[in-house]
Amino acid sequence: MRMMIVRHVLVGALLLGASTVATRRAEAQSMHDSLGWHFTGNLGYVQTSGNTKLSTINLSDKLTFRPNARWLFTQTAAYIYGYSDSTETANQVLATLRGDYYLNPRLSIYGLAGFERNPFAGIDRRTEQSVGLSWFAVKATRDELQLDAGVGLNQQTSGGVKSSFGVARLAPRFRHNFSDKTYFEESVELLENLDDTGDLRGSSLTQLVAPVTAGIAIRLSWLMRYDAEPVPGFEKLDTIFTSGLQITF
Repeated sequence: MRMMIVRHVLVGALLLGASTVATRRAEAQSMHDSLGWHFTGNLGYVQTSGNTKLSTINLSDKLTFRPNARWLFTQTAAYIYGYSDSTETANQVLATLRGDYYLNPRLSIYGLAGFERNPFAGIDRRTEQSVGLSWFAVKATRDELQLDAGVGLNQQTSGGVKSSFGVARLAPRFRHNFSDKTYFEESVELLENLDDTGDLRGSSLTQLVAPVTAGIAIRLSWLMRYDAEPVPGFEKLDTIFTSGLQITF
């Protein structure tokens, strides 16, 4: 699985490198285009009754604030809850806070802090802090490729056992705009434990968004989370498919 993730990233990098050559003459977006506040919220809900009693809800948001051309602040959060036949089946919380200082329109220094709770993967609590560089290899009208590389710290509690270690972070993100508000986006994050190089964690988020009205769209997403050394008794790979509405303003 680990080799598959690495191969997936390398193949994607080659394809996107070709895209860089194809779009290098495209006009780059201005850093001033999105000054101010911007909010995106996602909501999905499923409920069944009768022979099968099932309820699931997923909520997520992305809030950005750009006070000027140099600074960009981003907050994200996600909550997934599942309940089947009077038994809780999912209860996951993810949250991040990020700040970028742009050295030029394509290169920034970032600081990132994150929190996760997922008892169904053996994670009672996990916090992360990282710093690094973020580079827009492609920033054109249709295509956008962003690469993050940095280092950080990880603290977690699993089964009552606490641990802390350094991590190396690599996170490419690709977005293709079919139109102004219809797009495909793929985000990958790889975290390598610097104290135990066999302990690799990875995630891949695939999204497809298509508008219904000016501020409302249908969103489909597929999240894969991989842990090479999971908490004993838990699986290495978790997958979550969600569908619902996206609200933007």
